[in-house]
Amino acid sequence: MLELGELASLVRSCVAGLSVRDATAVEMVTYLGFSSAEVAAALGLTPNAAKVVVHRARARLRQALGLQLLAQRRTALCDAFATLLESGKLLDASRHTDRCPTCSAAVEVEVAAFDHTSTAGQSEQDPAAGPTSFGPTR
Repeated sequence: MLELGELASLVRSCVAGLSVRDATAVEMVTYLGFSSAEVAAALGLTPNAAKVVVHRARARLRQALGLQLLAQRRTALCDAFATLLESGKLLDASRHTDRCPTCSAAVEVEVAAFDHTSTAGQSEQDPAAGPTSFGPTR
């Protein structure tokens, strides 16, 4: 398992890999505690569009983090993922993890080890103000 400092660095790296809008939305919600209405106002979106942006950004962050964790582990992967990774085809490897039951399950296990699922203070009306998490809440 990664040390906390290594994980923080990995998360920052994955956030940096998001689009400017996605990274901004995730940072506003996660680090600053903004509501979806506040994110909407800052990004020039409707509140509903802001909720969608935050949800999709969290999903992209979770996928990127899972891919990085799997790439670092390099064990218990299917042969197809290992081949894509070794050939440097990261986008194809990422897409593969969505389709392959083995890799998809491995991503879930890797990310779940770090997922904060506390719902203390979570607003039922505002999913963007949900728990600090690497992915969309289910």
